[in-house]
Formats: sequence, structure tokens, C-alpha cells
Amino acid sequence: MVTLLVSLATQSILAWMLGTSGRGSYAVCLVFTSFLTILFVVGFDVAIEYFIASRKFSVSQGVTCTFICGALSSIVAMGAGLLAMLLPVSFLQNFFAKATPFQFYLALATLPMSLAGNILIRMPVALSRFKQGAIINIGLYVFQFILIVLFVVVLGMGVEGALLSLFINSACGILLMLILLRKWDTFRFERLSLAQLREVWSFGMRYYVGKISNLANAEIGTVLLAMFATREDVGMFSQASAITVRAYVLPEAITTVLIPRVAGNKLGRPELVAQCARVVSILCTIVLGLLAIFAEPIVRILFSEEFLPSVPLIRIIAIGVVVRCVCKVFVPYIICTDRPGIASISVAVGMITNLLMLWLLLPTLGMIGAAMAMMGNNIVSSGFLFLAFAFFSKMRYRDIWRFSRQDWPDIRNIYHQFRGRVLGPTKEKKQE
Repeated sequence: MVTLLVSLATQSILAWMLGTSGRGSYAVCLVFTSFLTILFVVGFDVAIEYFIASRKFSVSQGVTCTFICGALSSIVAMGAGLLAMLLPVSFLQNFFAKATPFQFYLALATLPMSLAGNILIRMPVALSRFKQGAIINIGLYVFQFILIVLFVVVLGMGVEGALLSLFINSACGILLMLILLRKWDTFRFERLSLAQLREVWSFGMRYYVGKISNLANAEIGTVLLAMFATREDVGMFSQASAITVRAYVLPEAITTVLIPRVAGNKLGRPELVAQCARVVSILCTIVLGLLAIFAEPIVRILFSEEFLPSVPLIRIIAIGVVVRCVCKVFVPYIICTDRPGIASISVAVGMITNLLMLWLLLPTLGMIGAAMAMMGNNIVSSGFLFLAFAFFSKMRYRDIWRFSRQDWPDIRNIYHQFRGRVLGPTKEKKQE
């Protein structure tokens, strides 16, 4: 919840300070590096987290693998990015016209730092150090917010300042994690065998299609708008998408603690996964329902009246995000029971749906068509995940979604624990 609030504050500052045009340039730079990362990382980031959580790798082996694979991937990705900027292809030139060359170069510089930082930051979770992981995650969100305020608001550096804050935040995150891992696990760089590296790449390749498709599902609308629409349209769509997908924090918080539990169980604990999906369905429906209802005043206050045309986009995207949030909880079961290819197929199916809907709707409906395509891909890919979970877990559909007596006490206990930590003990507790 803290990261959700801080990220919303960050998005608000970027919207007010950059406007639709600057927000569009910033979004295009992030999409550029995201595509390069996914294309050339080959899924080894997910493999490292899984191998550490399942105790197939030690922390030292995982960190060493992160730097070896990360360095190789980053060199190739940055080279490909520089080459793409030089190609005399019309649609690529339209894309790169949405930001300055220096902004794209700065975005490329953040790529290796973001890659290594995103992997290392998940290691406390893989080691079941959930409290420390939460504190570190919150700390880095807050630190990035401070950097955004410093570079964008105080120094007035605009898009360059926002990108520089990402670079510094990732570099500090890497340094912090190396210090903590050395303290927790006496981490040291360790030589890896070719067989171990081959195992990591084998797992990553099976998840590779899924990672490419997953990014395409999330960003292809922004990419196509960047090629054929104005910077203002790109900024509007990316802002609508950014605020809506913040709801992913809820299922990601659940999957964070699910991964080591599922990975350590031969059967994958499908009953626990289904229970978590039911709880997430309630939370996300409430959160995104409120966002859809009050989208107009929220946008007016957080992002300024300049972004009001994004209100209908938020309401359309929110429908698909609700479905996606619920079914994201099934991913740890599928991956940690050694079926990463199923996750890949689910997002590939969603990507095909996304591209088909964009081809049909984008020319006539513009940003509305892009929002509907994003909603469609979330619904289709999530439906496939649900069917796959039901098939492999041997659970009946109604058993997955039917609340049991045990669900309610668990939810009530979570609420009371949260209330006690945030608001203090209740009157009855004080009397006890």
C-alpha cells in the first residue's frame, strides 16, 4: 500500500511537471528500453529467482549468474538499440521523433542498472525474508520519489531528470543489495559451471516467449501510438495505463510470498493459490471499481485537467486489469511446478488478441481502440491461465472460486493485523 501511494505521488509529479507532451517522451523512452531488455534478457531473470527460491542455486551462485548474464545481455541490447536509432525506416523514425536523441541515450544507460537491480531486489523474497524485502522495496520507491522531486521539480531537468533518477535509484539499489546479501549469506562471487549456466538459459528460454508477449501486451499500444500518433496522445494513453496497472501491486504482493511456498512444495499448494486468487478478486474489484467511478476527479487532482481525455481510457483498461490481477496469482503455481512454457503460451495468446484488436480498432478509434485492445488481451490471456491452473491442479472451477469457511477468518485476521499495525490496538486488545 505504501508503494502504491508513493508511485501515485510520483506519477502525479511527472504529469504536472512534464505535461502530456513530456509524459509522452518519457513513456517512449521507457518502452524503448523495456523492449530491448525483454528481447535480449531471454528470461534468465525469472530463472534465477526460481532457482534460489527452490534452493537449486545458492545466493552467491544467483548473484554471479545475474552479473554474467546481465552483462552479456546488456551489451547486446544496448548495441541493438543504437543500431535501431540509426536505421532509415520510416516507422522507426516516427517512433524516435517522440523524444530527443540524448533522452534515448540516457534511457539506454539505465538499461543494465535496471536489469541487475530488478533481479537483486527480488532475492530477499526468494530467501523468504519478506519483511526485509518489503522495507527495501518501500525505501527504493521513496528514494526514487525524492530523486524525481530533486531533478524534475527543483532543478527543472524535465524528462532527462526523470530518466537520471531511474539510473541513480537502480545503482543505489544494486549497491544496497550486495551489502545486505553479504551480511545475510556471506555472499561472494562464485565460479559457475557451463552446466549451471545452460540450466538457467534452458529455463529462461521456455519462459522467453511469455516475457516478450507479456511486454507486448502491456506496451504495444504505446509503441503503435508512438509510431502513428502525437506525443500528446502517447502521454495520455501511457498515463491512463500507468495509473490503472498500479493495481498490480496487490497481486504482486501476494505472489511475492507465494513463490517460495509454492516452489518448496512438490504439488505446488493449489488450494492456497486458489484461496489467494479469491481474496485478490475482492480487493482488486473494490480498488479498480472505485478508480473507475471517481476517475474524473482523481485525474483532475493528481494529473491536471490536461489529462482529462484519459478518463474513458482508464475505465476501459480497468476492466481487463481486474481480470488480470486475479489470474496473476496463478502464475507462481505454473512457474514453480516447472511449467514456464504454459505462462508463455498464455501471454502469447493475449498478444495475438491485442495485435488483432489494435489492427481493427486503432485506425478508427485511436486511443479508445488501444485501450480496448489492452482490455481484450488481459481477459484472453488471463482466461488461459485460469484454465491451465484448473487443468494441472485438478481443481474444479467452482472449487477455485467458491469461498470456504476458512477464507473469511483468514481475511478477518489480515484486516485486524493491518488495523493493529496502522491504527494501533483495538479497545478490546488494550483491555486484554
